[in-house]
Amino acid sequence: MVTYRTPPVDYSTFPESDGEPMAETFANAVQMIDLQAALRTLFAQQGRPRVAVGGNQLMYYNPNDGHDHVSPDVYVIFDRQPPPPPSWKTWVEGKFPEIVFEISSASTQEIDVGSGPKGKVRLYGELGVQEYYIFDPQEEVQPPFQAYMRRGARLERVELNALGGIWSPLLGTELRPQWMEESAERPAGFWLRVMDPETRRPVRVPEEVYRDLRIEEQARQEAEQRAAQAELRAQAEAQARLEAERQAQAEAQARLEAERQAQAETEARLEAEQRAQAEAQARVEAEQRAAQAEARLQALLAELARKTDASDSV
Repeated sequence: MVTYRTPPVDYSTFPESDGEPMAETFANAVQMIDLQAALRTLFAQQGRPRVAVGGNQLMYYNPNDGHDHVSPDVYVIFDRQPPPPPSWKTWVEGKFPEIVFEISSASTQEIDVGSGPKGKVRLYGELGVQEYYIFDPQEEVQPPFQAYMRRGARLERVELNALGGIWSPLLGTELRPQWMEESAERPAGFWLRVMDPETRRPVRVPEEVYRDLRIEEQARQEAEQRAAQAELRAQAEAQARLEAERQAQAEAQARLEAERQAQAETEARLEAEQRAQAEAQARVEAEQRAAQAEARLQALLAELARKTDASDSV
C-alpha cells in the first residue's frame, strides 16, 4: 500500500487553493451550494447584475504575508461584475466582500463565532465586512443561526425576529432557517433560506428547481397524453358518427327502395285488377253478344219454321 502526502502549501506565492476540502461535512457542502445558488437567483430577480457571489476561496488581506488569508464559505461582493477572480487580494481588488456567511459546525464554531484574536467576528469586522451570518445545519452550534451587523468599526450581534430570521439591508430581503423534508439531496432539518421579498417564500434552490422542472415536465407529458387521448376519442366519436350517418343513409336508401318496390307492387296489383275487371267486362259483353246472337238465331229458326209450315199447308 502506498500512502501519498499532500505537500505543504507555500502561501508566500499566494496560491489559489489550499488543498483543503470544500466543507467540513456533507450538510455544510449542501448548504453552501444552496445559499450561493439562491443568492444569484435573488440578484437576477432584483435586476442587480453587478453583484458577485462566491465561496470557499482564498482571500488575502496582507500583501506582505500570504499566511494572512481567510476562506469564507459564502460571500457577496457588490459593484463587482461576476464571476470573482480565482483568488482575492484586497490590495488588488480594493476591498473585502461586504457580506460573509460561515456554515459552521462543532469543529469550527470557536473560530466562526469567536470575537477574540483568532475569531472571525473580529477579523471580518477589521476587514470591513458589513453583514456576517453564521449558520449550522446540524445544530451543533447554539443558536444555530446568528447574525452580525456593522456598528461603527465593529461587527455586533443582532437579535433575530420572531420567525427566527433576520432582514438583510444589503440583500434587500430576509434570511431565515426553514424546515425541509428529507430528499436524495439532503437530510431532513432546518436549512438557511433566502426569502423572496415579493412572494415571502424561499428562493428555490437547485434541488427544488429540478424537482419543479420534473413536475412541470410530468404535468406537460400528462397533459399531452390527455390531449392525445381526447383527440383519439374525438376521432373515434367522429368515426362513429360518420358510420352512424352512413348507416342512417343506407337505412333511408333501403326504406326508399322498399317504398318504391311497394309502390311498384301496388301499381302492378292495380293494373292486374284493372285487367281482370276489363277481362270480366269483356266476358260479360261476349256472353251478352252470344246470348243476343242465340236469340236472333232462335228467332230466325222459328221464323223459318213458320214459313216452312205455311208452305207445306198450301
